[in-house]
Amino acid sequence: MCCDVITHKSYSENLVYESTRTAGLLPSLITSIRESQNALTSGQKFKAQSRLIRDSHKVLENSVRLFESARTAVPAVNDAHQASSLDQAANRLATSLAELRTAVNDAQQLNFSQQLIHSEELIKELDEHLVNSHRKAVSRELTPVPTATSFSASSKLMAATSNVGSGVAQLITAATSPYDERYIGTSAVELAQGLRDFVDSVVEIVTVRSDIQIDKLIVSARSVVHESGRVFDRVRERSAPTVLTDTALNVSTSLKQVISCLPDTKHIEKAIIDIQSASTSANIRPMEVRQAANQFIESTSQLVATIGSLESKEAVDIFVRAYCNLHCSVIAQLRRQADVNVKTAIVDRLEQAQRGSIGVLETLRLTGSPSDATLSQQFTLKSQELATIVNQIVELSTADGEEPWQRECDAALRRIQAVYHVTQHANVPLNENGYFASLQSVSDDSKRLGEAMTGMARHAKANDTNGFCMSVRNSADALCHLAESASHSAYLVGISDPSSTPGRAALIDPSEVARSVESINSSCVRIESGQLNRDELINNISSIAKQSSSLAQICRNASEKTQNPNVKKHLVSCAMELASKTANLVNAIKVLDSQRTQEAELRCRESCAELRHVSQQLLHFADKPDFAAIQGSISSEGRSAQTPILQSSREMLDASAQMIQTAKSWASAPQDEATWQRMAVNSKQVSDSIMRLVGAIHEAAPGQLELENAISRLSALSGQVEKNAMDVYANSNLQHQHGGNAERQLLQQVQHITSQLEDKVDELRSAAVEHGEHLPKIVRLHCQMVEDLADAACCAAGMTVDSNQQTEIFDKCKTVVEAELAMMVVCRESGGNPNALHAHNNVNEAASLLKHAIGDMRQTIAKVSSEQGAVQGLVDTISSSIANTDVALSAHNGASFADSQTRMTAYLEEMRRTAIDMPALGANDLGAASLNLSEKYRLVAGDTRQAVGMLPDADNAQRLKVAVQKLGTSCIDAVTVAGGRRAHPDDERIHRQLTAQSRTVVERAEQVLAALHSASRGTQACINAANTVSGIIGDLDTTIMFATSGSLNSSHDQKFPAHRDAILKTAKALVEDTKALVAGAASNQEQLAVAAQNAVRTIVNLSDAVKNGAVSLTSENSEAQVLIIHAVRDVAAALTSLIQATKNASGLSLQHQAMGHLKEAAKVMVTNVACLLKTVKSVEDKHHQGTRAVEAAVEAINFEIRQYDIDASEGAPVPVEVRSEHLQQAADSVAQITQRVVSSADTVQSQEDVIAVANISRTAVRSLLAIVRSIASEADTAEIRYSVLDTGRDVANNVKTLLVSLHTQMVRNPGHDESRRLLLEASRGVANSLSKLVGVCTDIAPQSNEEMESAAVQAESELLGAASSIEAASLRLAELRPRQQTIQNEEAKEEIEFDENILSAAKSITSACQTLMRAASNAQRELAQQGRADHNRGGVPDYQWSEGLISAARVVVAAVHQLCEAANALMQGQASEEKLISAAKQVASSTAHLLVACNVKADMDSQAKRRLQAAGQAVKNAAEKLVQSARQVISRDDRNIVISDRLVSGIAQVMDAQEEVLRKEKELGEARHKLAHLNKARYEREEGAEI
Repeated sequence: MCCDVITHKSYSENLVYESTRTAGLLPSLITSIRESQNALTSGQKFKAQSRLIRDSHKVLENSVRLFESARTAVPAVNDAHQASSLDQAANRLATSLAELRTAVNDAQQLNFSQQLIHSEELIKELDEHLVNSHRKAVSRELTPVPTATSFSASSKLMAATSNVGSGVAQLITAATSPYDERYIGTSAVELAQGLRDFVDSVVEIVTVRSDIQIDKLIVSARSVVHESGRVFDRVRERSAPTVLTDTALNVSTSLKQVISCLPDTKHIEKAIIDIQSASTSANIRPMEVRQAANQFIESTSQLVATIGSLESKEAVDIFVRAYCNLHCSVIAQLRRQADVNVKTAIVDRLEQAQRGSIGVLETLRLTGSPSDATLSQQFTLKSQELATIVNQIVELSTADGEEPWQRECDAALRRIQAVYHVTQHANVPLNENGYFASLQSVSDDSKRLGEAMTGMARHAKANDTNGFCMSVRNSADALCHLAESASHSAYLVGISDPSSTPGRAALIDPSEVARSVESINSSCVRIESGQLNRDELINNISSIAKQSSSLAQICRNASEKTQNPNVKKHLVSCAMELASKTANLVNAIKVLDSQRTQEAELRCRESCAELRHVSQQLLHFADKPDFAAIQGSISSEGRSAQTPILQSSREMLDASAQMIQTAKSWASAPQDEATWQRMAVNSKQVSDSIMRLVGAIHEAAPGQLELENAISRLSALSGQVEKNAMDVYANSNLQHQHGGNAERQLLQQVQHITSQLEDKVDELRSAAVEHGEHLPKIVRLHCQMVEDLADAACCAAGMTVDSNQQTEIFDKCKTVVEAELAMMVVCRESGGNPNALHAHNNVNEAASLLKHAIGDMRQTIAKVSSEQGAVQGLVDTISSSIANTDVALSAHNGASFADSQTRMTAYLEEMRRTAIDMPALGANDLGAASLNLSEKYRLVAGDTRQAVGMLPDADNAQRLKVAVQKLGTSCIDAVTVAGGRRAHPDDERIHRQLTAQSRTVVERAEQVLAALHSASRGTQACINAANTVSGIIGDLDTTIMFATSGSLNSSHDQKFPAHRDAILKTAKALVEDTKALVAGAASNQEQLAVAAQNAVRTIVNLSDAVKNGAVSLTSENSEAQVLIIHAVRDVAAALTSLIQATKNASGLSLQHQAMGHLKEAAKVMVTNVACLLKTVKSVEDKHHQGTRAVEAAVEAINFEIRQYDIDASEGAPVPVEVRSEHLQQAADSVAQITQRVVSSADTVQSQEDVIAVANISRTAVRSLLAIVRSIASEADTAEIRYSVLDTGRDVANNVKTLLVSLHTQMVRNPGHDESRRLLLEASRGVANSLSKLVGVCTDIAPQSNEEMESAAVQAESELLGAASSIEAASLRLAELRPRQQTIQNEEAKEEIEFDENILSAAKSITSACQTLMRAASNAQRELAQQGRADHNRGGVPDYQWSEGLISAARVVVAAVHQLCEAANALMQGQASEEKLISAAKQVASSTAHLLVACNVKADMDSQAKRRLQAAGQAVKNAAEKLVQSARQVISRDDRNIVISDRLVSGIAQVMDAQEEVLRKEKELGEARHKLAHLNKARYEREEGAEI
């Protein structure tokens, strides 16, 4: 209906195509629905429901594409009525698809074991279908299948036979594994579907091919059906594995009979028979073995090249003749071989060549499509293996007949011939490398080739035969790898074209599995023979172990790639079975080696049979068509881009072959000039061809042209959006330009495009970082979607009446376009090169900004639509989210199920609250609630995709997915009813519907939570355990507070030893629980849940036991109480970290990074428990309590630093909201610790004081680190954030170093000089790092704009800095010591006491000044908070006042530093007491000025004012005490003057005193004059500054 009015031709054609395809599937779906409705018996119901599920899946897959086509075509319809009709039809289709998807997934949760119950009916139905088809075919009444051809029918039959074989293998494996009813049921359903497809393919081939024997084919097909029915019966009867294996072998035999009925395979069957019975009667000379080998390798390459052509039969015949010639030549050579060992080796290699040749033909026979990608890959591998084996045969057969270099050159030529076919075409990937990795591989192989050919020349000159042969061998290796890398590069270039379709490498390489299985079978047969000696037995079992490990690794790798939960489970089961059976065989061999009894031999044979059975089942399963490689579809442009690469590759191989051919004669005549000339020409040809090859790959670098074009288009689009905005602002009418499309449709279109575009940002990022070959297609798609988005958004904005909404839409649209442009620019810089690490960060950042911009626009459009009363956009969002839950999503690095579960739980809780509130909301508020509901569901659905992919249990994954989809359908109903409520706010019926729908949403959300918790019982137990332990930590913190205050007393007389045993016993149990937690992370959810619950129970008991023990110590030993409670708190904190690590590592591989974090957390946990045990054992030891407390504090700070780094790197939530006073308080606590430690440098403190310092240290560091993390989270840039975090870590490390130094001093002599020096250095480190931290954090402390602009803030910052500076000065003063004098008399003793008094007074002054600065800072902050220091009111005077306050603070700092200098000089005897008195008076004077400056605007009744006055008084008192002490010594000096009794001496004494008086008076006058000049100069400078 709309196709005639769609302006875009491609949209119209796509819509017609998808509509036709979907319409063709509906009749079958309708028939299935009717059959399901009319079914009476249980068998009929199961059959009808199974068919209905299959048909529904087909309809869903096509209908999704139809919906996308319809949604895309809506803006292109130029008729308003038709556009509205198409839009409404698309909306109804989206809602219906969401409901159908939910119903289908819900129906799949039926009991699949019913398939086994009704298998007889299935077999009967299929057999009747084959019989009826046979009868109709004979009577020519069978209707041909439309579009079927002879080739397609054959391919379909081949694929169906492989699928049946794999299905049987999967069912047998499921039945022999630990019983899992659902696993067996799903395997049975898959086999049943495979049988249906097989029967359909048999009927189809009968209708289109007349050259087959119908009778034989139908009989063979019926045999397959009946033998498969017996498999169902044996599984249902739970027969023994040997019986199941025999039944599966019968199915395999019947399948081979079906394949042999095809005329295409008859000549291959004959060829296989000819190779198996190769004639040995021909008498061929031994020297002809090399020629026969060359012909055989050439025929192998020709066989691969002619697959799918008319010459394929002739190529098979040539291949068979070549093998027979080789076989006969080798047999003839054997008759002349005298060495028995060589004969044995040749026979062994000949048997391998025979098996390899048959394997090539078997691959050709079993492959329906001649151009099958799997065939190409398998032939590549098999041909290389054959070349290797044939080279070994030639080397062994002609070892005595020709020179070594000739054999080596011939072997290299054969290897080149074997790999030549990979350069003919490049339709499939040969490895997993990207474009740049493949280019690097080509370059590396080119270098290797160059080095090998240079070595050939060098060794030929030196007549070094061994070196020459090695160089030839290396050149052949390099050439083979180079050819494969070049072919893979050509493939990547071809599929990079946007019109090409990429292929896919095989999930499992059947040839690799077959080689390993064949090796295992051979070794098992030799072991079962019982004729091996001990060494041979060990060699065979080693080979079996190696091959089993290889198979297990293949299964593991494939399980990580597949998204099918059943396949994943089967592969994991196969790997486990292989490991188990191999271990059983190894144990049996050990028993057999120790004692060769009949029982041991029987057990050994049984183990071999079991291992062969498991490996054979894996081989059958590996043939599943779903695992096969998918051939890429290369466009004509892509093939043109491939041509130069493939052509250069062929030229390179040809030139290399000629060079090796020349080298063959060159080695025999290294001085021949003509040979050297030919060699130089060949070498140049090789070099030129390699240069052309590398140049061709470089020139075909994908994505650059598309990125340049995209950047140009997006730049123009940005200008166009700006122009449209200007036109709309100028009242331009854009509506008629777009055919009168309604604003609602355009908004819905924008919302749809943004949802799609947001999901594709990660694809663009991945392509730009490591997959450059994907760039062209994804860049073109992004550019087209952004253009459509901008066009629809501009049109919608032009129709919007609200000018604010209009502006917002234009702004958001322009932001998206510019973000997309920026993304394209950084993508061009990165180019998909994984080695361009410098550009990857830019790509990741640009992708994040782009997703944010798109999400912002999507939410804006949804909000606008919701405000207008439209709900279809919200319904569209929910519907697309429901559809996305069926698309598996691989977990990215670092992702875990626990993270998804945590986020989903939060989203679901918010959805519940929104749904509960919706009935009570007004009509105007329902729009925002509906928008929130749809957005949260979108997030839930996104996390569901990731969670389902990480769940190991398919049942739980399916249950969770279905629950989320049901929640989505309920949300659609709730949003729709809410829209009706907004349109009719007074309609009670709609209100009741809304209430009912809201209740349904709440119930469905609870069902999702239940499914989530049941799917992750262990993870949920970890979450609950972490919450419980957090409560225990809080309780312990409270207990520590009581213990610190001395109020933790016992109500009974029980002593601590009575509790010690309980503590030790419980602590050891906790260690065992720690081991169980670590093991639970790698096991199932049940074991993890039990381990988490046991750990919580044990930590509760341990906490209670420690608290009881602490109480028994009595409050008189409060510091010991705090110590022991701190120890158990450390254990609880470590347990929290361990539980979190266990939750994150649950279900991940042992190599995952999270497992490393788990092991580290477990080590910390054990260490903390050990520290607790040490503390418990030493808590009553009065002599070692302090030492143990310091050790425990160091360990606790270590843990806090480690946890701090983990939380900062993982972006854990910030624990506290920080203000500047919090930081200051924490800094004060750390400074207090430093002062207390330094003050103990020369004294032996009590154990209680040391324990108190240790306890305070750990608490202060913990608080400081939490505050630093909170401040860092507010940083504007990453550089500032890391600077704050690093500075906080430095403070903690310095505190730890300080405690270590204290511990060292305690262990040694407290007065030891070295210990004291280390302690003082550590204290300086703490002070410096703390000062730096305060400065850094003050710069970024969150403040209001007004506060940031206030001049008073500068004063506060200056006061804080002054406090830190004075603190550093006080630490410096603390280092000073009284003058060292020998106490010989009372005067010397008084001199020492004087020095001590002086230092004590000076320290008191600095401490009081520091307190003064803190109080002034707090007073200043109080003024700012009260508005008294607002410069907007005070103007210039406020600024001058702040400057005065700053100046006063600086003077105080300078005076304190002068005091420290004077004290230092006095202690060293370099200054007098007068200088110290002067410095003290200066401190007192500057303090008075500071108090005056602070009191200018202070509140006289405030607490800060009182603290400030008290601090000022303390400074004054300390200064007076210092002055008094200094004057006492001056007066004492006067009293102690000794007057000489002699006349001359007395006169001289008087004259000296008069001279000193005159000199002092002169110095006094000069000093006063200098002081006057200084004051005058200072006042003049201050007056100039004021002017």
